[in-house]
Amino acid sequence: MNSKLINRLILISAFFLIPQFSLASENVQGKKTLSDLVDIAGQQRMLVHRALVSYAQIGQVQSFGNPVRTKQASIKQFENNLKILKNEQKINNQLVKIESLWNQLKMVILAVPKKEKMAELIKLNEEIVLLSNKVIATLISNSQKNMVNISGKQRMLSQRIALFMLMENWGFDDKYKQNMQMSLAQFSMNSKLLKRNKTNTKKITKTLQSLEKDYLALIKIIARGKKERDYSFSISRYTSQMLRKAKKITKLYVQLSNS
Repeated sequence: MNSKLINRLILISAFFLIPQFSLASENVQGKKTLSDLVDIAGQQRMLVHRALVSYAQIGQVQSFGNPVRTKQASIKQFENNLKILKNEQKINNQLVKIESLWNQLKMVILAVPKKEKMAELIKLNEEIVLLSNKVIATLISNSQKNMVNISGKQRMLSQRIALFMLMENWGFDDKYKQNMQMSLAQFSMNSKLLKRNKTNTKKITKTLQSLEKDYLALIKIIARGKKERDYSFSISRYTSQMLRKAKKITKLYVQLSNS
C-alpha cells in the first residue's frame, strides 16, 4: 500500500473519530440525572467526615492511607461537588449555608491539627451533614433514588465510625463512644434495608455480602478493644475497605436508577 493511500485512510479515520469523541465528552460533562445528584449530595456527608478522620490521624501521627493526601483530596472533591450541585436551583439556598459552614471547617483543618479543635470541627461536621440530608430529601422523588441515598449513607457511616474511634483513641470522653455505637447500629440497619431491596443485581448482592464481612470483622476488633494488636491500624483498614465497597454499591444503584 503506497504512502498517499495510507495518509488518506488516516485522515478519513480521524474524521469519523472526532464526532464520537465529542459525543463521549458531552455525555461525561452533560446534565446530571436526579440519581447522580443524590449520589453527589450524599458524597458530601462522607467527604466532610473523611477530612476530619485525616485531620485526627495527622494529629495522632498515624500514617494509614496517607492522611495528608486524603485530606487534600477530600477538600478538592467536596468543592468540586458543590460546583455541580449549584446548577440545581431548588437546592441553592441550602448550599449557601453548607458552603459557609464548610469554609469555617476548612480554615481549621488546613492548619496544624490540634486536639482542642476537634469539638468545634465535629459541631460543624454535624451541621453540614444535617443540611446535606435536607438537600437529598429535596432531590429524592422515588424509591430507587432512596436506595442511592441509603447506600450513600453507608459511605458516610464507615467514616463516622472511624472518626469516633479516633476520638476515643485520642482520649475524649464516652460521648463519642456512644456516637460510634449508634453509627454501627445505623450501618447494620441500613445493610438489612439494602439486602431486602428487590431490584438488587447479582453484583450489588455480592458486594453487599462482602461489605457485611468487613463490618462483622470490625465489630470483633471493637469488641476486643485495646487488646487487639495494632488496634487503630485495624480500625482504619476495615473502615477504609467498607468505604471502598459502599462507594461501589452506590455507583451500582445510580446505574440501576438511570437505566
